[in-house]
Amino acid sequence: MDISKNVTEIISKKTDIDATLIMPEMKLKKDLGMDSLDVIKLIVDLEKEYKIMLPEDAVENFHSTLPIRFAPPKMISPSIINMAPSS
Repeated sequence: MDISKNVTEIISKKTDIDATLIMPEMKLKKDLGMDSLDVIKLIVDLEKEYKIMLPEDAVENFHSTLPIRFAPPKMISPSIINMAPSS
């Protein structure tokens, strides 16, 4: 399973932006136009897709696509999500 491609496709569907235009360093809110509710819906979709549970405090630190695109689902954790720089 290509997680990077799959996550990009999920984000593409959420934002109506062509998947080929979505880059790993893009910020969900600033670059992709997502609002807080969109980000929460994205997290819920990712949790369902990968059968994982992200802690609620992870939502506050969820800024870019980079932390989740290149990590196996078992590795998606608050520490990885917190690597995303704040805007």
